[in-house]
Formats: sequence, structure tokens, C-alpha cells
Amino acid sequence: MKGKTRLIWLAAFAAAIGLSLGGCGPMMDNRATPTSVSISGVPRVGEVFTASSSGRGFSDDHGYEWFRSGSPTGWGTGIGFGPELVITPSLVGAYVFARRFSASAGEGGAFRESNRIGPILPEN
Repeated sequence: MKGKTRLIWLAAFAAAIGLSLGGCGPMMDNRATPTSVSISGVPRVGEVFTASSSGRGFSDDHGYEWFRSGSPTGWGTGIGFGPELVITPSLVGAYVFARRFSASAGEGGAFRESNRIGPILPEN
């Protein structure tokens, strides 16, 4: 009886985290969910940050939105769109991050947030 109880518990746990014990793969369709988003660049006025992502289900028409924040963990204010962001004097002291969206991920879409780079330094 213990073996049957363990199997039932394992099946319930697997279902709760989106796995299938039958070998059929994930129970949820997550093809449009990005695995990760990252940004790179020198945090100085005049430099350019570049965003990149890895994952499945994104086409070229799904892009990045850039944000500025006053802290490494705070909420952000939108400052631009696209794979690159030119660092301007208005960003000095801020932390910058990007998000990648996919409208094809279902109602409301899906997004992932990048690492944060900052604080932005003034031009040399």
C-alpha cells in the first residue's frame, strides 16, 4: 500500500509542477515563454546597452522594452523599445533593465526581466 500511496503522491506533485509521468512532456504549452533575457554594455552616458534572450517561440516581431529604476530591485519606468538602448544623461544614477514580451503566449502574454546594470555613470 505504501508504494501505491507514493505513486499517487508523485503523480499529484508532477501534475502540480506541470510534468507528465506518462512521458508525454509538459502538460502546459510553454513554447512562447522566453527562458531568459539579459542585457550587456558599459553603464556610462554615450554607451549602448544590447538586449538578448534565449528561449522558444519568439519571432522577430516580439521585442524588448527598456526600463529605468532608482534602485537595483525597484519598479521601473519605461524608457524605450528595441534590442538596443543608447545611454543618455537623463539616466545618470539609474539602474536599467529590459523585458521581452510575447503576445503569442496566451491571454495577457508572457515576459521575462533581464539583469540590471547600474548605476549609470556620467560621460567621461
